[in-house]
Amino acid sequence: MYIYGRTGYGGFGSVAAVRTRRRDDSVRQDALDILGAQMAIKILHKRHYREDEPENEHDIKPHQDWKNVERQNLASLPFHPFISGLLDAFSDTRNLYLLTELAPCGTLSSLFSP
Repeated sequence: MYIYGRTGYGGFGSVAAVRTRRRDDSVRQDALDILGAQMAIKILHKRHYREDEPENEHDIKPHQDWKNVERQNLASLPFHPFISGLLDAFSDTRNLYLLTELAPCGTLSSLFSP
């Protein structure tokens, strides 16, 4: 997978357009394994989540639940043509990543802008 364009950014991170880069054509598990399939990846910086960590140990569990709300909501939605579905979620030491369907026409907000 490689990034070929940036589609947006916000207070917690950015969104980029990505394409798949399959190496072994003999193994085909999913339609997203097709060479050149396009998706969006939301990159959320963990430091923003860590800055908001509660100091009181009784507040930690609700705070952790709050941080997972977007991922859980996207994962629980059934297919809908107007909602970019969650395909995968993963992390590394610096970032959280949400891999979603790509909406190549931009944002809903941009469609209403004059």
